[in-house]
Amino acid sequence: RLTGPSWFNLYGQKGHALEDGVVDVDDNYIRESILEPNKKVVQGFSPQMPTFAGQLDDKQITALIEFMKEQK
Repeated sequence: RLTGPSWFNLYGQKGHALEDGVVDVDDNYIRESILEPNKKVVQGFSPQMPTFAGQLDDKQITALIEFMKEQK
């Protein structure tokens, strides 16, 4: 079992299942998940990712988002 959801083909998904609803996977969702990972927890996974707020700057977060877009 995976500790967390895969990034493979994640970006652009519509209606991605969360514990309390659904979300479209876009830049804003990924940024929020990096900074506030326990705010929207993916269905089937426990909230255990640490926050990276204050550890990554905007340029680094943008680079991570761009990397995730390429994981197909």
